[in-house]
Amino acid sequence: FAQVQTVFELYITHTIEARICNDIGLKVITMPSDPQAAELVSTQLREFIHRGVSDAIQNTEIAIHAINATDQMEFVLGIYESAFEILRAMGETEGSE
Repeated sequence: FAQVQTVFELYITHTIEARICNDIGLKVITMPSDPQAAELVSTQLREFIHRGVSDAIQNTEIAIHAINATDQMEFVLGIYESAFEILRAMGETEGSE
């Protein structure tokens, strides 16, 4: 069971990261121009997403091995929206400096 949960967490984490990368490519989200700052944001975001996925899984009563596509999308959307808001806030902070 632990392996199934780990694989699921990684899958959801990478799905959300890919969606955010797509948003960056579409210029919906902008990253800092400084490469070191961009790498720091990327690392922080990845950690946030993974913690959010892990917490969401821990707080659900759904059996991971039997989760359906609708429930998966709810996980992805909820955590994605939180991550998007964090990036937006970080961008506003950088823009005001």
